[in-house]
Amino acid sequence: MKIEEKLEKYASLMEEIKKRYSAALHVLQKKVTTGYLQTDVEFVSLQLRKILELIALSSLVANKEEYALIRDKFATDWNSVGIIKLVKKINPDYYPQPVRQMIDEATKKVTSLYRVEDGYLTEDDFLLAFNYTSDLLHAKNPFSGATTDSVNHFQQMSEYLGKVVKLLNCHTIQLPKQDEQIWVVMSADGKVQTSLFKKV
Repeated sequence: MKIEEKLEKYASLMEEIKKRYSAALHVLQKKVTTGYLQTDVEFVSLQLRKILELIALSSLVANKEEYALIRDKFATDWNSVGIIKLVKKINPDYYPQPVRQMIDEATKKVTSLYRVEDGYLTEDDFLLAFNYTSDLLHAKNPFSGATTDSVNHFQQMSEYLGKVVKLLNCHTIQLPKQDEQIWVVMSADGKVQTSLFKKV
């Protein structure tokens, strides 16, 4: 896979994440509704789940060549947790690293980047959110005693989505070659920007 194709595929997944986040936000902010509170909860949950799956698939894209060497059926892989476990074996630094841009007011150019230390979706949060959405997307056995608190679900999903934004808004991806990274900016009002950076 040429680097241009890798960047394009990665950006495409990030664009889909932006659209799904926007759709979820419209329901969370009550701008639109399905007409039934429970299906509103399930709609937001589905968007969050798809976003998590897209994050997992983006890690596959970033590590495709190495992944394909040990998994010849990589093109049919769909289990997000399984994909991440395998990618992590290939590249322990695979997970997106959120950064904050410092921009010069006069030139409007980025002068430096700082790591975001907290408030973003960590690897542990990813698994918690993944399991959380799994539970919401299945019908409850009427004898289980489980209840649905839609307000709390909306709050929890809103927190997870906020962490996703902080993770991906501006982030770097460490490629298996330790001297290469993908830098990503999720422009709010424009296309996702991706660039390959190499140490010199």
